Amino acid sequence: MPDFILENDQVMLATNQTGLILDISQAQKMNIPELEKYANFGLDRLDFQAVKRFFAHPSNGYLIKTNPNQIVKRSLDICFSLNQAGFNQYARNLIIVSENSSLSVKINCQAETCSGDAEHFSLTQIVVEPGASLKLEMEHYWQANNQVESLMVIELKDGANLDYSYRSHHSPAKIISNPVIVLSGKNSSAQLKSASKSYPDSFNDLGAKIELVGQNSRANYQSKIVAYGGQNINNNQIVAYQDSAFGHLECDGLILSSNGDISTSPTLRSVDCQADLSHEASISKIKPANLEYLASRGIDEQQAVELLVKGFFSK
Repeated sequence: MPDFILENDQVMLATNQTGLILDISQAQKMNIPELEKYANFGLDRLDFQAVKRFFAHPSNGYLIKTNPNQIVKRSLDICFSLNQAGFNQYARNLIIVSENSSLSVKINCQAETCSGDAEHFSLTQIVVEPGASLKLEMEHYWQANNQVESLMVIELKDGANLDYSYRSHHSPAKIISNPVIVLSGKNSSAQLKSASKSYPDSFNDLGAKIELVGQNSRANYQSKIVAYGGQNINNNQIVAYQDSAFGHLECDGLILSSNGDISTSPTLRSVDCQADLSHEASISKIKPANLEYLASRGIDEQQAVELLVKGFFSK
């Protein structure tokens, strides 16, 4: 059972655990001080015009805050749902993982077939305080006519850790999602994975930016795209500001159709320092020899492609 559901613009279900408050409108009525403290957090690192468009509309969403030293033993389940054609959903979300606490959150975004040309637009601000850890899993299931834009900024303070995974199971007509992850604290670390599938007549911009600001900050980002069709932009970058920083990018694409287009451009930048940065990038297609081998084992072509795609994602 989800802890929080936002169906179109209505909060359908919310639970309140010790140290955790869900439903941001309720938090506003309670005058939770963190809402004012972090109101503008990270907005200067996001696209100005996109932020301006977001705040031009009323929104709903969630606030999650742990207590210091709190270990939340079960994962919180968040669900955003679209089931009304032409509806524009605006979601404002804030996660605060307090000092030395631990939190796991699963976010499921889904659109029903009746959602037509509905849109989802979200702004998510996340702060992981010193010594805290956050596991964040995102699963997206969109319909072919949906429009999606996601603004996200995450800051990791001293000794904080982030385990982030994003998976898009079906691309909408258009999606723009370029999270910014700032490792501001010393000894902060982040492990990030992104996997997406694109289909014909879709536009997918899923690049991320990682800033290594703190001493001994470390980040490893792996991005994978399978293109059954559509246009894919996968421009990921790491910017380092400390000699002791470490960062690695891996960007892989698999094209399954002549109608698929993947543009991947991993970028590394060292600002007045000598950080340890590296990247790998590849765009490939399924080799006929692999299909022939699986066919010799009695596996038809469609099943073979599915197995090879599964193997690509699991590497």
